[in-house]
Parts: sequence; C-alpha cells; structure tokens
Amino acid sequence: MLEFLLNTKKEPLSFDFEVAVNRPSRIRVKVINPDKPNTVYFDRWKDVVDKVSFEVKMPQSAKVSKLLIGDIKNSNDDNVRLSKKIERKKLITLATCSNGNGGNSSKVREFVKFAQDFCENASVYGAGSYYSDKGTFRIDYFDVITEHGKQLTTPARIHNDTGRMEVAKKGIINCTVPSRMAILLHEFSHFNLNEEQHDETEADLNALKIYLGMGYPPIEAHKGFLDVFKTAPSNGNRIRYDYLKSYIDNFDEQKYRLCLP
Repeated sequence: MLEFLLNTKKEPLSFDFEVAVNRPSRIRVKVINPDKPNTVYFDRWKDVVDKVSFEVKMPQSAKVSKLLIGDIKNSNDDNVRLSKKIERKKLITLATCSNGNGGNSSKVREFVKFAQDFCENASVYGAGSYYSDKGTFRIDYFDVITEHGKQLTTPARIHNDTGRMEVAKKGIINCTVPSRMAILLHEFSHFNLNEEQHDETEADLNALKIYLGMGYPPIEAHKGFLDVFKTAPSNGNRIRYDYLKSYIDNFDEQKYRLCLP
C-alpha cells in the first residue's frame, strides 16, 4: 500500500497522478481525512494492465489529507508504483451552477457551507440538532430515522412544512463526503428550490446542478443516489436514475446552457 500525505489546507483542489503495476491488478485509490474515521473524499477502483491515470476532484479537503493506493487483492506487496508524480491543479467550478440561479444564491451559499461542514464531521458528530451559521437551516441527526416506532431505511428526509431535515447516521456513515453532499442537496432542493415540492426527479436535478457546479466527482453522485435507491427499489426510482444519469453524463457539454444566470 502506497501512502502519501497531502498538504491540502482545507481548500478545494484537484490533482492528477499515474499508477503503474507489475502485473494486471485491480487498484483502489482513496483519499481520507487521517484525523477523522469514516471521512473519505475519494474512493475509486480500476482494473489496470500496465498503467492508468487518476484525476481526483476535491471541493473540500482536510488540513492534511492522506492518499492511499493499493492492490485490492494484496496491498502489502510491491506491485503498485507511481509512474507520474502527483500534480496539484486548480479545481474547475461553475459559480452560476454552484450558487444557484436567480434569487436563491444567498440561501444556497448558506446551506452549502453548512452541509459541507456537516458532511465533513458526520462520523464524529453525535445525535442532536445542528444549525447553519445564520440559523436558517437545521439538521436533526439520529442514529436511525423512525416513524410511528418503525425504523426507516432512508438516510435523510425533509419536513414539507418547516424545511427541517432529518439525517440517519447509520444511513450515511459509510458514504463518502461527496455522496453525503449529494444526498443533503437533494433534500434541500425539495423545500428550497423545487417548483413542485414533492417531485423527486426535480430535486435530483436541482441538487446535481449545485453539486456538479462545485466540482464534486460525478461518480460519487451516482453512488450516493444508487445507495438510496437500493433501499427502495421501484420502477419510479429506475426512471429517476435514468434521468439523473443522463444529466450527469451530459453536464460538461451542456453546463453553460444549464447554468445560465
């Protein structure tokens, strides 16, 4: 297992590197906060025959982040090496998407700051109520979400009349930080951005516009939503996933039209 400490300074950034192997292998790359358990910014694997490039996008990071690179089947041998040094780059973002359109910009910025902090600390926070800096937004954090004494499988939900959000630690503890953001932005969108409050697909797309505009990795949005859909498989969720997959796949090509102020 290769380990590198990166002076990421809690800043948004991206970086590239290239991994080479001595024999065909499945390689896993993770970036974690070494000071907080279950705080993962990037988690990806690829089947590698000779060498492969990785691009890591991190809209949020630790003061010092740890990069882990290893062979999934045997992380203790010398099969894996860097064939191109780690190159730090500026993270490409699109403010007209990430700040929300129209008159919602200040609301979006306040929630994003709050949500990023919550997602960063979800593994160390205990049960309780958490508020954004101005007190506009509230998250009630539970070990699990219950209704009428029955445990629900959803990782998060929002109250239609108040906008108060509930989040289940059990539902998000094993999610990456970006996947947590995708889930919270979806719930935020229901109450704060949707024209039709109960429309799940509209909330998906409103959340993705902010998420992708901030430079979060698309694959983590896929993973975050799929994890939610697995708890409630249905034809409706299959259709939802088809919409959001198309949106993610075409975002780079269409973002300037999608994010017009």
